[in-house]
Amino acid sequence: VTGTVRGPDGRPVRGARAFVPGTAATAATGDAGTFALDSLPAGTRTLEVRAIGFEPRRVAVDLASGRTTASEVRLTRTVATLD
Repeated sequence: VTGTVRGPDGRPVRGARAFVPGTAATAATGDAGTFALDSLPAGTRTLEVRAIGFEPRRVAVDLASGRTTASEVRLTRTVATLD
């Protein structure tokens, strides 16, 4: 899986963590907001992306052996509430 993580304004999000739960695959986004995960099992999996200041996002991805799947993930800002 390769992809780009963007914020609500469309700008790349640096330092976001992308991973597939239940696997060891994890990656952090760079300056361009891009990431790459490899050695994932085929099938429909959940890609999860987390970044400080944003709501976590889960996206379904269909993986096939020998094929790269591209995904763009848009994050929304966390709304802070104080008691």
